[in-house]
Amino acid sequence: MIKYICILFITFKLSCHQNTANNNPKEELQNRTTTKMSEEEMIIRSKRELSNQAIQFHDTDGISIIWCEDFQTITSRNEEITGIAANRHSYAQEFSSKDSLKYIRTPLEIKTNPKWRMASESGTWVGQWSEPDGPVTVKGTYYAKWHYLGNQWKVRMEVYTAISCEGSRYCDQVPILEYDKPF
Repeated sequence: MIKYICILFITFKLSCHQNTANNNPKEELQNRTTTKMSEEEMIIRSKRELSNQAIQFHDTDGISIIWCEDFQTITSRNEEITGIAANRHSYAQEFSSKDSLKYIRTPLEIKTNPKWRMASESGTWVGQWSEPDGPVTVKGTYYAKWHYLGNQWKVRMEVYTAISCEGSRYCDQVPILEYDKPF
C-alpha cells in the first residue's frame, strides 16, 4: 500500500508543477483545473489512481479498499455484482482468465455535495488484454457514486458502458440482458 501512496504522491506533485511554457492548451487547462480542485475532489482522484495501480498489480485487496460494504458494479457486459467479496472474486477471475489484463479509469468530472456527504465521478475507461486469437481493447464511459463514511470517501457503485471493442472474436460476443434473451 505504501508503494501506491508514494507513486500517487510523486505523480500528483509532478502534475501540479508542470511547466506550461510550451503553450500546450491541454496541459494549461489541466494545470488550471488542478489548482482549483476541492480537497474532496483531490482525495477522490487520488483514490481512483490507487485503485488503477492496484489493478495493474492484480491486487484485489488494494482494489477493494475504496469500496463500501454494499459496493455494486454493473459491468460493461451487463453483469451485476453486489458486495465486496463477490466483486473481489470477479476481479480475481478476470485476472486469471485474461492474459495481461489492464483496466484504467480516467475521471473527467467529479462533483461533490459535502452537505449530503456524497460525490459523483464520471469518466472514461480502457480495458486491454490478450485472447488466444489476439489482443482486445475495450473503451467506454463509467460513472461512480461515492459516499463519505467513517471519515473517508468510499465508492458505493460503479457502472461501466462499453463504447467500442476492437481486436479478437471477444468483440463479437454481444452482451445480452437476462430478460432480453430470446425465448
